[in-house]
Amino acid sequence: MGMDLEALKKKALSTVSAEQDLLAQAYQIQQRKQASVEYGYHDALDAVIWSARQDPEKFMRDDLPALRRIADEHSLKLEL
Repeated sequence: MGMDLEALKKKALSTVSAEQDLLAQAYQIQQRKQASVEYGYHDALDAVIWSARQDPEKFMRDDLPALRRIADEHSLKLEL
């Protein structure tokens, strides 16, 4: 039915790699709003990567759509 855990983890990390700038910036915004915490770019990117590695199913289902929504709301764009 679904992907096995390793395939899902690979897909999650591939997505992070492709969208890292957008996701890191969106994570910074999310943390600023939720916890009034200021994350540097690299710390934010590390947190996104950690999330994708630790629980790729939750990352793909919950975290990735939430970060993409934040990016869209703030007019963040992928640099191609």
